[in-house]
Amino acid sequence: MTIAAGLPFRDWNFYGLIATIETERHRKGNPPLPDWLTQSYQDAWIKVLEIAASDLARKCDEFTLQAILAVLALAKGELKLGALLSTVDSSEVDAWAEQRLGWSEQYR
Repeated sequence: MTIAAGLPFRDWNFYGLIATIETERHRKGNPPLPDWLTQSYQDAWIKVLEIAASDLARKCDEFTLQAILAVLALAKGELKLGALLSTVDSSEVDAWAEQRLGWSEQYR
């Protein structure tokens, strides 16, 4: 996190990697986080939350925005939401909005 925090710009690659690692850490069959790493891992997530919140205030492309939102959800313990945000693509969002919200009929 120290290196990433010092960069002037972080894109979807940075956040996508973090989201993938955190999501897959919870997959059945993957080993639990070792005790010796737990505190450092938690500290890193505090830093990730700060970096992501800062980057959210900056202008970014749609992929970076979605990856930041996924990481923010994961940082707040919302595993399913973070996993969803990190894997869904824009066509799936469009289809969901149309089916569930009647987007083209109800919104501009």
